[in-house]
Amino acid sequence: MKPKIFFCRLTSNILGDSEYPTGIIRIDLHKSRDYLYTFLHELLHLKHPEWSEKRVITGTRKAWKRLTAEQKFALGHLLFRSYEKWDGK
Repeated sequence: MKPKIFFCRLTSNILGDSEYPTGIIRIDLHKSRDYLYTFLHELLHLKHPEWSEKRVITGTRKAWKRLTAEQKFALGHLLFRSYEKWDGK
C-alpha cells in the first residue's frame, strides 16, 4: 500500500496520525520538530495495524537507530515528494 501523505494542522495533541486500510498519513508540521521520525512512526502503524502504540514507539526507536544517513535522506525524499494538500476530508 502506498501511503497518502498530508501536512495539516491536527486539532488534538498528536504530531501525526494514520488510517488503516486507507493508507492516509497526516503530519502536523507546526507541532512536529522531527517530522521524519513522525513519518516513520506512522508508517509502522500502517505496516503493523495490530501493534499497540507502545510497540510502535519501541519499533520506531529501534528502526530509527538502525537507519543510515542515506536511508534517512531517502525517507525524507519519499515524504516530501509524496505529500498532497489536505482538503479536510
